[in-house]
Amino acid sequence: MGKNKGYKVGITTSVSIDHATPATFYAHNESRKNHHHIGRDLYTTGFDFYAGSDFLKPESKEKATNDCNLYDLAQKNGYTIARGYKDYQRKSKKPIR
Repeated sequence: MGKNKGYKVGITTSVSIDHATPATFYAHNESRKNHHHIGRDLYTTGFDFYAGSDFLKPESKEKATNDCNLYDLAQKNGYTIARGYKDYQRKSKKPIR
């Protein structure tokens, strides 16, 4: 509803963002233990913002050629990763014109 009104929408959690609990809002997977696959669903939802304590499984153990690192997918999909509050503050500042 907020997104339809022009608001930015996101998910914030104190656990990893690919954990099953925050994933209930954006992922669909047969197992809560499939962290990498859950993390890939981040980039198909249209949410503007995710905040959590990193990824549990940024790399896939599978040999599929289309299975990217979750950090690479973040960059390809226009997301910025900030590590810690100071990094967030630095990256979130807009240039003054």
